[in-house]
Amino acid sequence: MKRLFPYTLALLSATMFSCGNKNNVNEDQNKADSIAAAQAAADSIAAAAARWEADSQRFANQHTPDLEYMELHGPVKSLTTTEPTTRYDYSRTGQLLLVDGYNPFTENPVELERMCLKRNSKGEINSYVMYESSEDYEWKNGKLTIVDGGGEGYEWHLTYSYDDKGMLRSKKGYQEFNDGSEHENINIEYTYLDYDKYGNWTRRKSSGGIEKRTIKYFNITRPSDNADDFDPTVRTYDFRGKIGGEKNCPLQISKDGGYYVVASGKKTLVFSDYDAKTTELTIDAFKPDGVKFIGRFVGKVTGKTYKGVFTNDKGGKVNFDLEME
Repeated sequence: MKRLFPYTLALLSATMFSCGNKNNVNEDQNKADSIAAAQAAADSIAAAAARWEADSQRFANQHTPDLEYMELHGPVKSLTTTEPTTRYDYSRTGQLLLVDGYNPFTENPVELERMCLKRNSKGEINSYVMYESSEDYEWKNGKLTIVDGGGEGYEWHLTYSYDDKGMLRSKKGYQEFNDGSEHENINIEYTYLDYDKYGNWTRRKSSGGIEKRTIKYFNITRPSDNADDFDPTVRTYDFRGKIGGEKNCPLQISKDGGYYVVASGKKTLVFSDYDAKTTELTIDAFKPDGVKFIGRFVGKVTGKTYKGVFTNDKGGKVNFDLEME
């Protein structure tokens, strides 16, 4: 027994030492994992911030033919004009999606007072048709320059002129009866009274009086990185729930640049915008080619719930109630 005791004691000491090393290794590994996770989170937030910074600069100066058609630029989300009151909705990439809630580029026949538009091969809007009137457009150097129109027995021809800053300064031309029995010269000069933070005009004066318009913009400030906030730039979310009386409609948000790509099976691609201050999330749905517009989801995120209204490209509306997973 005396012989065995030193051996047993040594073995016990070795075992205890071995266990101590194992515990230390586990603790070190846990610390390393925690540091790596924290670094990954920091990298993710930093990458998101960088994407939003680049996005902000790009969208602040965005120019597209659809925006130029209404004398706009930047991250325009919607434009509302007066006399008559008309609302234009845009995608984040500056594409005109809806006019008063319906798709103006639909191939369906003109209905009542609905506007129908067409684009040329350059993406410029080159024609406009309504129930009793139509116009054809010519563009030069990215600007609308000539308008030929007709309706209700009249024909008109206008030439647009711009100043060195690209602002529309005048429309000159004529209007006459189809038979030429009446002829009226047109000379409209514009004076700009108010601009917004992106340099888009909101109020201007002409011989026809004062024109006013309201412009809303997509959010180009990155959402808060607070872990308790909904932040599509840092994490991935799945939405599941009902849209009207239909079946579950899964939408998955993932990161892509400063906007978000949302997958809904293999049927659509959509782009979304989130405003952390108002908690409003906008999702624009397209066909897989990313060109044919389907409709727009607009709602608010509260906790894990996303509720709002989906408007399709024909102006139909339906409520939706989606839960985040």
